[in-house]
Amino acid sequence: MSNNIFEGKEIQFPVIYDLKVVLDTKRTEDENKRNIEAALSQTGLSYQEFSTKVSSKGSYVSYSVSLLVPTKDKFEELYNRVHLLPGIKYAL
Repeated sequence: MSNNIFEGKEIQFPVIYDLKVVLDTKRTEDENKRNIEAALSQTGLSYQEFSTKVSSKGSYVSYSVSLLVPTKDKFEELYNRVHLLPGIKYAL
């Protein structure tokens, strides 16, 4: 028996998804936001305001944004574009 509570489960679309992107701090907050907004605009997904949090050592900054994702294809497109962002560490 697996301990993975998500085994065999899939995301049901459309879904409101809370995206979290962690970037290094080599760029300004405005530049990072513009880059994320550009990636989101390229997907055509609508989104709410960003929330931002800097790591305790100041090396990374996380951006969280809520999105309406209509299909699995758009979800995959979103992650493909986000992973191309300059300074990306990870996206959840």
